[in-house]
Amino acid sequence: MHPIGLALTRAMNDPVRVLNAFFLTVPVRGRGLGRAFAHAVVADTPGRWSVAFQDLDRAAPGFWPRVAAAWDLGWSLEHRPVAGRPDSAPDSWVTFTVRA
Repeated sequence: MHPIGLALTRAMNDPVRVLNAFFLTVPVRGRGLGRAFAHAVVADTPGRWSVAFQDLDRAAPGFWPRVAAAWDLGWSLEHRPVAGRPDSAPDSWVTFTVRA
């Protein structure tokens, strides 16, 4: 068994949990394992989840809306400025609800 990636969460006791970092190793990308991994990360903790990403990322703008839609047909996408970084492009935030 080999690790396929890394996921870090925060705000687990807040009304909206945040998937703060999500990374897949190169050999497993494009095989559907990312969606399975994201599903495994959020499945054990029902409630609202948010994930931030940059629109310039090659895969994230297509990936996270698909993950969100698998859980919640009413998911949302919002662009928010990066705090303290007026020169940066805004972050895109996908928010969705995981039901038990």
